[in-house]
Amino acid sequence: MKEPRLTRRRFMAATGTGVASAGVAAAWMAQSAGAAPDDSSRQVADAVLAAFEQHRVVAIGEMHSHQEHHDALQALLADPRLPEVVDDIVVEFGNALYQPVMDRFAAGPAVENPQLRPVWRNTTQSPLQTWDQPVYEHFYRAVRAANWTLPAYKQIRVLLGDPPVDWSKVTRQDQIPGGERDAHMASVVEQEVLAKGRRALICYGSVHVVHSYKGRGSTNLPTQASSITCPWRSVASHSDC
Repeated sequence: MKEPRLTRRRFMAATGTGVASAGVAAAWMAQSAGAAPDDSSRQVADAVLAAFEQHRVVAIGEMHSHQEHHDALQALLADPRLPEVVDDIVVEFGNALYQPVMDRFAAGPAVENPQLRPVWRNTTQSPLQTWDQPVYEHFYRAVRAANWTLPAYKQIRVLLGDPPVDWSKVTRQDQIPGGERDAHMASVVEQEVLAKGRRALICYGSVHVVHSYKGRGSTNLPTQASSITCPWRSVASHSDC
């Protein structure tokens, strides 16, 4: 009998994982109007760190390429408290084929740009979405900078969540694993994070991580999740650790 396809719902049910999915940048915009930039960025970091007190996996839903969202992420990555609660960051904007390249880059050794940039330029979403906006390269470089002064056992690993695809070998559309993106992300979290007793921050588009999104249907977070609505997106928090 064929094994059922691994979806996020099956993954959460099988592992019993507690996941907090929080549009913290949205909460920051909704709750911090008028706050100084340093204050609002601190609120974002505080929200994420507080979520890790109860969960091993915390997801931040992104509005793709939104500068203010990525400003908040930059502040979070620079927060010295983050390595104390996060082992891995799972990202949508990276081709898993290049995981060895990203492991080397994030740990500190030199990686030339021609070897590095295919990580986000050659994904299942290429060529329409190459993730070539500067915020994505800045994200990877911010993780590397945060790791620079840390011992190896404290360094944060970036896990590339998009399915591996080698565009140099693609000759037919059915060779592009675009329909397997969510299942692949779930398998990465299961194998590289949970199975190893680690903790992860997930940075994915909002429709991948929220409980529901008006006009786009359910995104298969656990049905026990409660949700609230913020200006950019729905926000879900799952409390069953």
